[in-house]
Amino acid sequence: MKMIRNLQMKTKPEKIRFFLKEGLLKIGQWSIVSIDQMVSGVNMNDKFETLPIKKQNLILNAAYHVFSKNSYKNSPMNEIASIAHISKSLLFYYFHNKKELYCYLWNHCARFTIEILSEYHCYDMKDFFLIC
Repeated sequence: MKMIRNLQMKTKPEKIRFFLKEGLLKIGQWSIVSIDQMVSGVNMNDKFETLPIKKQNLILNAAYHVFSKNSYKNSPMNEIASIAHISKSLLFYYFHNKKELYCYLWNHCARFTIEILSEYHCYDMKDFFLIC
């Protein structure tokens, strides 16, 4: 398992760059965080990962929909389950609680964003404004 180094950031916020390098998310030159460790302390359920992609996307889209309409506190798991056309107990089988599901969504967003930015070589840019 890769080590997480968290050193005090001494870089100005506008100079902080994110880029993907060998499965690591590097923030400036001070922090190296494994993408899977961004949600440290949360036990990701491998049972969800074994589902077919279509079923995973159905559950994730339902969760994104509910969390985008409501705050975290006001997003009921049974609403997510009903939109995904699964039972509430099955949702809790895949994600032990709402916090685990929410953190999984954040991790999913981070992975997707990094994939897209890497695909378009945004991390290779020296000057962000050259894109325009």
